[in-house]
Amino acid sequence: MEMKKVLNAFSLGLSQAGSQTKVKFQGDKVCVYDGEIILPSWLLSAGIEDVELALGFSTNAISHQLFPDTEAQDKNSQPVNALAQIIWAVIDDARAEGSMMADRHGTKAFLEPANKKLAQEAMENEGSNLHVLTVLVASKSVLYPSLEDGFSTVKERYIKQYSEELFDGICTVLVSEISTSEKTEAIMNLIAEAEPPESE
Repeated sequence: MEMKKVLNAFSLGLSQAGSQTKVKFQGDKVCVYDGEIILPSWLLSAGIEDVELALGFSTNAISHQLFPDTEAQDKNSQPVNALAQIIWAVIDDARAEGSMMADRHGTKAFLEPANKKLAQEAMENEGSNLHVLTVLVASKSVLYPSLEDGFSTVKERYIKQYSEELFDGICTVLVSEISTSEKTEAIMNLIAEAEPPESE
């Protein structure tokens, strides 16, 4: 398959979906600016998997531009704890991508492969924080059916290390109709309540 045709189709697909975003090939990184995506020039001769990832991450970045979280502009609403910041970002990622797919039909084809790869790498990484991994897979499997197997695997690992009650509590928070910050705070509270008190 000729990658230039794939990338041109991506650009055409964006315009047909109502996006004014232009696509350029320049440098060696994926960058998204107002009204412009810059994809690395090496993608023109890359394999399909690299192209899928680049398009997925680009579509993700566009989703945050089109559907920003108004809370993100209020620095007082941002979590200060490092774990909470990561969980907030993962939840907000799912929010933006869900809005993107609902409003721009067809973008799931770009987002799903990149998310599947991201989740797979996180599951294979022994250093991954299990709380973050659970939030990632639980929030994204709702959007992408291909992650359901990963959801089962992570659930089993999480229950073994923590508890089924905590896992179910996190999942319940993630599907609730509250803001990203409220979800983050609720999940952090559940995690804190589940941790044994430090010995004197």
